[in-house]
Amino acid sequence: MESLVTMIGRDSERGRLAAFVTAAEGQALVLTGETGVGKSALLDHVAQVAAQAGHTVILATEGEAESGLPFAGLHQLLHSLLPSIEGLDQVHRIVFETAFGRSGGKPPSLMSLGIAVLDLLSLASSAEPLLLVLDDGQWLDASSIAVIGFVGRRLTGNSVKLVVGLRSDVASGFDTAALP
Repeated sequence: MESLVTMIGRDSERGRLAAFVTAAEGQALVLTGETGVGKSALLDHVAQVAAQAGHTVILATEGEAESGLPFAGLHQLLHSLLPSIEGLDQVHRIVFETAFGRSGGKPPSLMSLGIAVLDLLSLASSAEPLLLVLDDGQWLDASSIAVIGFVGRRLTGNSVKLVVGLRSDVASGFDTAALP
């Protein structure tokens, strides 16, 4: 990934994002700002830094149209990792299949799904570090925010990082997710 954008006056933010990527342990970070201030450019920057550092980078951009569909945002974020669920135990495979409509049954609890997501991310990052980048997170559905918040608070001890971009002028469930 070669940068086509020159950012002026963003050295502090770029430095913090580079430190975020190179930190030894997994962690989460929420980047907030008004519309048009360059959050997406900073998210592109962190993705570029991570890719250059040997991370697998997964990018997802949310849209307001799916904000009412339970787990739609989580599905989009994890879509490229879903083939790896075969490496999970049967209980966690069933959790994913139920949550994402691949099988019938009672929807899993947010905690069960959160633990299954943590296991999937741990499996996916066993070969190389993983960076999840979520832009326009303010449009994420409430169920996905709950699971991603749960996961983001528990990334310590693995090689997964999560960065979420949010508009500060739109209320979001991430406002109370207790992520830095």
